Amino acid sequence: MLRALPILTLLLLLASARPVLAEPVLYPLDSATGLFWAITISGDDGLTSDSETIISFCCSDVDAWLLGDKVGLVSPTFTPTTLLHMVDRDAIAGQLGVIPVTLDVAGSLEWSPPAGPQLGPGQNAPMETGDASDAAFQGTLSTSLGVIPFDLGLADHVGGDMTLRRFDGASDVGPPRLLADTLVDPLDLLEVDEGEQSGRIEMRNPYQAVLGTTQSIAEAGSVTYALDSAAGMLWTITITGSDGSTSASDSFTTFCCSAIDASMAGNTVGIVDPMFTPSGITHTIDRTGVTLTVGAIGVTLDLSGALGWSPPSGPTLVSGQGDFVDTGNATTADFVGTLFTTLGDVPFDVGLVDHVGGDMTLRRFDAAVDSGPPRLQLDSISAPLDHLELDENDQPGRVEMRGPYEAVLGSAGGVTWSISAEVVFNDVFYALEPSTPSGAVRDVTWTVESEVLFNDVFTVPEPSSHAMIFAALPLLAALARRRARKS
Repeated sequence: MLRALPILTLLLLLASARPVLAEPVLYPLDSATGLFWAITISGDDGLTSDSETIISFCCSDVDAWLLGDKVGLVSPTFTPTTLLHMVDRDAIAGQLGVIPVTLDVAGSLEWSPPAGPQLGPGQNAPMETGDASDAAFQGTLSTSLGVIPFDLGLADHVGGDMTLRRFDGASDVGPPRLLADTLVDPLDLLEVDEGEQSGRIEMRNPYQAVLGTTQSIAEAGSVTYALDSAAGMLWTITITGSDGSTSASDSFTTFCCSAIDASMAGNTVGIVDPMFTPSGITHTIDRTGVTLTVGAIGVTLDLSGALGWSPPSGPTLVSGQGDFVDTGNATTADFVGTLFTTLGDVPFDVGLVDHVGGDMTLRRFDAAVDSGPPRLQLDSISAPLDHLELDENDQPGRVEMRGPYEAVLGSAGGVTWSISAEVVFNDVFYALEPSTPSGAVRDVTWTVESEVLFNDVFTVPEPSSHAMIFAALPLLAALARRRARKS
């Protein structure tokens, strides 16, 4: 509060006094090319992180002011004392990874040039702003993990130098340039720009501060995506009988989703932008009373079966990402049931070791062309990590097993009975099953980063010094209130 009072008191006294040779001058922002605030909120749980940036353009929700001293009447000179930028935004909704956030913020950044320049009409000179002399940010960050009110000042800055500099690409080409124009009246137009060079003015390092920490949030850990819908996903089961000289077979197909269960299990780590790594793909079938005709023999099948794959490695995905998942060979297979035939019943319980066929990797096929592993896609259209898609990467074709599961069930009446099982699908969508978090506990740290950027900022003084003083009172009063809260 004590820092703001001398300026406020001086202006109040001058408002009731007669004009003198030296007086304070306030240049409010008049127009600018690309002046804006960039306010970035970040969340970091130590493993995953994300950020959301709010851009506030000139001039509706951004105010910029240049305060200084004007001395002399015949050929007045102007010396800047304070360059001030303020922002006051209504609540803005955003998203950090999978966490919805809302930011309500009012802030200011202030620079006090360490010396000069002292300009007369038509003169120009570089203005060395030095490090920021004051900073204030108040507001509330509302997240799905909790609400964090904040009131930050310059002492909370954890970054480096906040000097305003001119940048051409990545090159620092010195301080901004101040120009006092004489197009109308002396000192009527003031320009702060990059000295007619290509580039822009920005802070050498943005203001950065920690807003707060949300503690002890449990990450999801193990999760399961259950089958939600599919285009053409099916099981094909084939029963074959052979008497040693002749053989015949019959098949039935079961479509999604009434008699099929499919799921993908995996592990998620992180809170802000969780990473999902698949651990297994499982398809199961449970059918009873299926009637078939194998050659001249009628049979009835009761069957419970499952096929599973464990990806040998990754991919590890975050929301919105996609990658190919190499399923490798099937890692589990289990078929239990009874084959009823007119020659006798054949109970069976066959597993992966009974497989007599070839590779059971899941592959993408376009006609007879093997085009590689299926693609795993985490969708972010509705809710992040809410939907998982396993498909053929939007290419024509389908995903199927490179070789079906094949096993001998047993013999009855001199006939050897075999089973063949195959899974085929095209665009399989999985929905995340609700579950209690089972993972590690993490803390989420929330930070704010604020930066001012502009190119060619023009300022003009108020019509008169007295009018300028009264126009500045709300601004200075707001600054005084903010500084008082930090005192």
